[in-house]
Amino acid sequence: MTPQEINDMATAQDVAHITVGLMTGFAAALLIAFALLRPNFGNQLKLPLIFLGVGLATISAFDFALAFGADGSISWLANIAAVLGAALAAGASGVLAHTAFQSHLLSTLHHRVEAHRRTLDRLRRSRGELERRVKERTQEVHEHEKRLRIALRDSNITVSMQDPDLRYVWMRNAPDGFNAPDIIGKRDEDFLPADVARLSTDAKKRAMETGEDVTIELCIETEVEGGQTRYFDLTTEPYYNDAGELRGLLSVGVETTEKRQREELLKETLREVSHRTKNQLAIMISIARRLAENKPDTAVFLPAFEARLRALSICQDVLVEHDWNVAPLKRLIEAQLEPYVSKVARNNPTILLNGPDIGIMPNSVQNLGLVLHEFALNSYETGALEASAGPLEISWETIVPDDGSSKADTRHLAIMWKEASAKAAPADRFRRGFGLPMAERLAASALGGSLKVEIDEQKPGITARLEISQSSFAA
Repeated sequence: MTPQEINDMATAQDVAHITVGLMTGFAAALLIAFALLRPNFGNQLKLPLIFLGVGLATISAFDFALAFGADGSISWLANIAAVLGAALAAGASGVLAHTAFQSHLLSTLHHRVEAHRRTLDRLRRSRGELERRVKERTQEVHEHEKRLRIALRDSNITVSMQDPDLRYVWMRNAPDGFNAPDIIGKRDEDFLPADVARLSTDAKKRAMETGEDVTIELCIETEVEGGQTRYFDLTTEPYYNDAGELRGLLSVGVETTEKRQREELLKETLREVSHRTKNQLAIMISIARRLAENKPDTAVFLPAFEARLRALSICQDVLVEHDWNVAPLKRLIEAQLEPYVSKVARNNPTILLNGPDIGIMPNSVQNLGLVLHEFALNSYETGALEASAGPLEISWETIVPDDGSSKADTRHLAIMWKEASAKAAPADRFRRGFGLPMAERLAASALGGSLKVEIDEQKPGITARLEISQSSFAA
């Protein structure tokens, strides 16, 4: 190698050392300045950065010493400084690397913690939303349950649920005589009669086996009110959850005792109406036959027959007014007089009614009404209802036998009919015709009593006394 080439190589090395020295020195200055001028920078990194900057500055000084050809002693010091600076830079770099690794781990851990925190926040929000929805659903359930209680409160409907073992889970609006808290946890055989419990249990097992509704009627004998029978229509159906698993039975019971009683009452009423209708028909046939014998002329027969039919109709009206029960005697007398009193022109007749509150039994109303009608018709035909004839007095009282017996079944009811005056002509017709014989026959056979009539030929008004047995009236 020529001296020129050696000289050129040395020059190139010097340029390289100068360049490296400038770069490392600039880097050292930047690191030291950054560490010193950034007070908010982490204290954990400031000292390693300063050491790294010092190390780089030492290396930069060594490069400059090599570039400018320092003598041997200086070169030896520069070598030692360079080695120390490199060691310092290496140590600082290791510390920084370790710190950077830890920082990375901390950053990763921070990100994970942050992610977990966000997840936790989402879970908290989800939990809050779930709690809100559960609260809303619970409130809705309570509201529906409240509405169910209100709807069932004044009804005869009972709703209940049983588990697959047929033990009651809950019950709403238990029937009278049953306490829901005492029934919870029990089966039907624990509180119902054996035959009723067996019928109910068989129906519920059949519902669970078939998966269909089953409706039966239960009859429960109670010890109250003389062994009253209570009737219930029971409908039961299986209850499944969303997964299709059998969770128990839902049952709806409706007490139909009042309905059955109304049906029995209606049947009894229809039988009574049928019986009364037959009696009325028999009475009308008898009236028609008797009138036909006494009044063969159709023109005479029809008005007379119509009058008796009207009397029967009036008796029906009085019975209906009092629900086919005991009818007041005073009301029956007024009702039979009213059609004829209303026919008396201009002058108002004076009718005096006097007597205690007496009720006529339903079976006797028609017969007594017909007797009173015959007297009312005769009073009208004879003019006894006219004001000029004087007052018509009708009174009644209960009579106790002469032997002093106070038993109710020995008493009689006496009805007195007293006319002040009347026309003479129709008196014999009343005695010999249809009216008086008809009244006497009804008094004896239908009313269990007697009828005594006196006709004053001078006035000639009628004075009559009708007695009927205790079975026909009630005080």
